[in-house]
Amino acid sequence: DASTPLQIVVVGGSVTRGQGCNQPRFPGSQRCDPMKCAWPSRLEYLINTLAGTKLVQVYNLAVSATTLRFATPLVKYWLYPPELLANGGPDVIMSSYSTNEQSQQDTTKSVEFANRARTRVEAFIRAAFASDCQSPLVMFVDDYLGNFQDIILGEMQFGNIVTELSEWYGNIMSVSYADVVRRHVYADTSETTFTLPEWPKKVEVHFGMGGHIAIAWCVLYAMMDAYMGYCDNRVFAEKMKNRPGVFSESVLHLVNTVPPPELRPDLTLQDVSRDWQVNAARMLEGKSDCDSNSMVSSSPCSFAFLAGLQGWNAEELHSFLQPFVVHNKGWESIMEYGQGRTVEKPGLIATAANASITLQLKNIHKAVRMINIQRIKSYGEKWKESKAQFTVLVENQKKTPYTAQFQVDGYHNAMKSISYPFEYDLKDHWAEKGSNITITIDLVSGTTFKILGMMLCEA
Repeated sequence: DASTPLQIVVVGGSVTRGQGCNQPRFPGSQRCDPMKCAWPSRLEYLINTLAGTKLVQVYNLAVSATTLRFATPLVKYWLYPPELLANGGPDVIMSSYSTNEQSQQDTTKSVEFANRARTRVEAFIRAAFASDCQSPLVMFVDDYLGNFQDIILGEMQFGNIVTELSEWYGNIMSVSYADVVRRHVYADTSETTFTLPEWPKKVEVHFGMGGHIAIAWCVLYAMMDAYMGYCDNRVFAEKMKNRPGVFSESVLHLVNTVPPPELRPDLTLQDVSRDWQVNAARMLEGKSDCDSNSMVSSSPCSFAFLAGLQGWNAEELHSFLQPFVVHNKGWESIMEYGQGRTVEKPGLIATAANASITLQLKNIHKAVRMINIQRIKSYGEKWKESKAQFTVLVENQKKTPYTAQFQVDGYHNAMKSISYPFEYDLKDHWAEKGSNITITIDLVSGTTFKILGMMLCEA
């Protein structure tokens, strides 16, 4: 619809939410709303002002203390805010997780980090490609200058992995604000336009308004450059359409419409062509129900929430869960705040030892095989020994009831709070359409546990 603005979704962590952007930097300056100060809001304003009309609508769905593994279910399971779904879902998905992903690095295990990071980035890309009959454009925005560590090559590793995969897939955009300003900042690490005072001596990955303004302009420039390049390519293709080419039409179609195989460490030249053809067959099967009248995928989940990414507050999360609750002792839907109330983290939280809650889904409208739980792992006395036990009862109509049980940790020794996914595959005991599923969550150790999201889906 030409009258609908281009729908842009931005996912990321606290940097993308604007933490640090709103800090007064000069005499007489005042604090502002961090979300309005952050670069996604500025990008929307820049584009629409230059266009003279509402050309784009940007949804900043960033959630503090999360990584790509938190955002991947959003695109995989189509869990966007209702107003975005009403407009047909996103046309562009921007991932700005460089800072939080880089925080996962152990400098003594760079190869292992690279392989894990590559896996996470590819999972996000492929989830976006598979989530809709008309895949959105995926763009990675590198917002990380440092300083989780001192080694420069280590600081640049995640950004280099994203660049590598952008080139491998061909139709992925990669924009690095960090590369634009890096040489100038490193030439004078005492500057404070793109870093905060005491950086790099003090570990501080957030930055002020100058950095957010720069990111907005970098992304705008990259989008304009891509648009102009696309137009030039179309003109050139029209001129060359009747001339013989080097590659066959089938090869060109494969390259232009089917993602290449995953860039696994064991992928070989002998296997790459075969694996690419296998991808093509799977895509054809997976999108067989797509036609000109079916542009938006429906969620493959019978039950799903990702409170922060869906834009929910504590009351909205409570309203969503309440119809499924059959027993509750000590679990509450709570919006937690941090960093001067600029960090909002809604979730289902155990508020006391031995807390227990039971959710029941009756006559599920879609089959369920995978259970995906997004929880916070944190540190300190409050989170010490935090552990929850999940008991899942599957009652299929014509099968013997099946019970699965597993435990999930909520504590780690790292001095940070970060989201981690936990997946459980029901395998042969998957729940068929029309079945009942009962999930009981018991806090079996510690005094708190926090669930950011839970999804019961087909795959």
